[in-house]
Amino acid sequence: MRSGESAMAAGPGRDPALVLVAHGASHNPTAGTSLRRLAEALRRRCADTTVAVAYVHGEPTLPAVLDSLGTEDAVCVVPMFAAEGHHTREVVRPALDAARRKRPLRRLMQAPALGTSPAYTASLARRLLALVSAAGIDPRGAAMLAIGHGRRGLSSPPDDAARRLAEALHPAFATSLALYLDGEPAAASWATRVAETDVVVAPVFFSDAQHASVDVPAIFGGPARSPGGADGIEGPWICAGRRIWSVALPPASGCVADIVVGLAQGAAAPPTGPSSAFGRRA
Repeated sequence: MRSGESAMAAGPGRDPALVLVAHGASHNPTAGTSLRRLAEALRRRCADTTVAVAYVHGEPTLPAVLDSLGTEDAVCVVPMFAAEGHHTREVVRPALDAARRKRPLRRLMQAPALGTSPAYTASLARRLLALVSAAGIDPRGAAMLAIGHGRRGLSSPPDDAARRLAEALHPAFATSLALYLDGEPAAASWATRVAETDVVVAPVFFSDAQHASVDVPAIFGGPARSPGGADGIEGPWICAGRRIWSVALPPASGCVADIVVGLAQGAAAPPTGPSSAFGRRA
């Protein structure tokens, strides 16, 4: 297994190189902590696979990583975003098109965004319920708020991870809603949307940047979180007369690594059947 964020040449018979691309933050060097941990989990999970990370905002950029992987015969990019949208269509896809023009014979593949995977949503729901149970919270009398980014003036797409998580947890909680920092329904309006005393807040982001660690806690009157922490639940504290519990679900577990492998396998599969790429464990 080859490690590090720098690409190395692939020899004959190697699996396609795997690139995880996330939002990142150029002003916050800790923004990619969870992504780098996920990359390490994938390097342990897969044999003979180059695993690299790239960021839309920050270094290394996706074009730079694709250039550094120039000797790889095949590369699969997995977007670490909540849904198919601006970043997957206007950033990832053009970067792949530009790399294809530089070397037309190389196979460059784009997997679906992680947030669109039902398996990913199910893993978040299981982890959240386990943390809630360990904290002694009865979900039948509590509200659960999945917080996503959203886009101003646009409705969130139906495959958005926050929406999927809220729908998955609707049977377990008295109220289960998806709210957004930069879209509707707005996270800032949360107090008018729930009647329950106990409110469980779950930010659904793939980078440890400002949104998950600072912006969401501020809306709910809580302390800032340390980027790149493990799964956990904090609280309660009081805000707007409610008991607030904050759940951290960073995408760095072995389960998520398996889901990423599945997305990459689907993208790399030939038309005649499934591919064995990425399937060999170290």
